[in-house]
Amino acid sequence: MTDNTKEIWVGLVGIYAGSQPDILKGAKYAYVNGIALVENHQSFCHSVTQALDRWGMRPFEFEDVEQLKERLTHFEVPAHILALANQTEVDGAVRFGEFFPYETQI
Repeated sequence: MTDNTKEIWVGLVGIYAGSQPDILKGAKYAYVNGIALVENHQSFCHSVTQALDRWGMRPFEFEDVEQLKERLTHFEVPAHILALANQTEVDGAVRFGEFFPYETQI
């Protein structure tokens, strides 16, 4: 881990593609699992927002944001999310799971 005060946090992020709909196969919106090595809920939202901004996208919603270790006590976390979390723990980069695009905001 890169910093003892940081933990892996995960959460579902609703995103708006903005001027980059090609990233979402032409859709305007998507949901995606975000993974970040951060101190708390607020820093998760900030880090994910910055990462999305680099791609010209922005979040409109954060749901079920919590420490990965907490999520693991209640749910089975898919292997691909755990693999992304392991990579994030090594290098500190924000990562995203599979994007689930849709056309109209829910």
